[in-house]
Amino acid sequence: MKYLFSLLSVVILSFAISGCAEDQISSVPIPTTERFVLESEEFTPLLTLTGTVEAQKSISLASKISGRIDTLFVDVGDQVKKDHIVAQFSILDDQAQIAYLNSLNQLETTKVSSHSVVQSAEISLLNSQQQHEQAQRQEKANMQQLLDTLSARTNSSHTVLERILSFLDMTMGVSPRYQYGGNSSLVVSIGNNDTLGKQKSKNDISVFLQSMENQPFPFFQDPLKNAQQEINVLRKLQTITQNFYTLVRNTPVTGSFSESQREGLQQIIEQSLSELNGEILALETQLRGTQTAQEQLGLNLLQTQNAIKNAESQLKMAQASSEQQLQIARNQIVSTKNLQSELKLKAPFDGIITQRFFEEGALIAPGNPLFELADREKLKIYTDIPDIHSGSLTEGMPVDIEIDGLSEHFEGNITRVNPAIDPLTRTLGIEVTIHGSPEQIRLGMFARITVPLSKRKAFFVPNRYIQREFSGIFVKTEDTTRLLVQLGEEKNGMTEIIAPELRSNLQILSP
Repeated sequence: MKYLFSLLSVVILSFAISGCAEDQISSVPIPTTERFVLESEEFTPLLTLTGTVEAQKSISLASKISGRIDTLFVDVGDQVKKDHIVAQFSILDDQAQIAYLNSLNQLETTKVSSHSVVQSAEISLLNSQQQHEQAQRQEKANMQQLLDTLSARTNSSHTVLERILSFLDMTMGVSPRYQYGGNSSLVVSIGNNDTLGKQKSKNDISVFLQSMENQPFPFFQDPLKNAQQEINVLRKLQTITQNFYTLVRNTPVTGSFSESQREGLQQIIEQSLSELNGEILALETQLRGTQTAQEQLGLNLLQTQNAIKNAESQLKMAQASSEQQLQIARNQIVSTKNLQSELKLKAPFDGIITQRFFEEGALIAPGNPLFELADREKLKIYTDIPDIHSGSLTEGMPVDIEIDGLSEHFEGNITRVNPAIDPLTRTLGIEVTIHGSPEQIRLGMFARITVPLSKRKAFFVPNRYIQREFSGIFVKTEDTTRLLVQLGEEKNGMTEIIAPELRSNLQILSP
């Protein structure tokens, strides 16, 4: 009985313990998965750039003379107006008077030297012109003499031509004046064995006679052309005569045409051919000589013409050089006269003194800068942007500007975009102008520029939904798929995710 009671107690205790355990398990909270629904939204990306504030223009104010700094009227940070005197110099050892006297002496020396050079060039030009005129007269006389000689030679040759042509005409009875007169038996006998050759010879003589009647002598007014034409005519007659000679030689001796007659005709024809050869050779020689002489005369005239051009060029150069040297001497005088005005250094435009390089009493040489002057009318910031944004920025775009050390923001505009990208840095230079050039902004301050780019559609998720593993950056979609993404812009604890599969109403699960 005691045993049964113990067993019952154990069973009851076991049920009690089991019930307590179940209560404890049910009280542990079960973790839940968060969901984020993607929605496409319009987003304006911001491009942040950095740079330093610079003046619109800045120059060094330098001395133009050697001297001592007597007084400095401004210091770093002072505002100056255009033509404001910023420094006063003094010259050492009365340099102004010495320079002025030296300049006067130099001017007089230059005048004498320049006049001598120009006068020499003028005399050279006059001599060249006189030589050319004399050469023209001489060449004209020489040429006329050569042409007269050539014309006489041509006339003589034409006399021979007419005489030989008349002999051929008479012997063959070609023209009307010889057809019914003269020795008719001789005309009939020559070529009686060669009818075709005889007729051809008569035709050649007839055509030649006709051409001479159609083109009377002299053929041209120009002696050179006339001589050349005479040579051509003599050659034609030479051919006709040679053919006639052959015809006579081949004519057989008959009762009406004796051997003595044939020998007599052959002798006359041979003499005629010899005369024609001589006239052609003499006339060609005379023509070539005249042409050569004409060319040489032309070269002589060309040389004297070139001498005139060279002399004119030398005169112009001498005059220009003279005027240049005189002007340099005159400028030197003006410069020494104006030396007193150079003792005062003035500001060329309104601005602020940003640097000072010398103290009062210091000796200074020409070109040494005393001050750096900056124009604050427009404050600029020069910076570079990555080339991937080069198509997004244009002149006139508004920008927001923050200056280190100043709490307020400033407005500005992009006023210049470089036309080319730097091939080494792959960046594009831009210029930003600050509106109003506020006085609290100092030159050289560090600036941050924010440029709003073009609006675009984007998907943003809270940062806790973005997961990272060795395989890459991803988000988990509602079907527990790991979707690889790229990260874009950030705003208010959220980050832009980029992937082709993204769409509105897509649910993203938290880790």
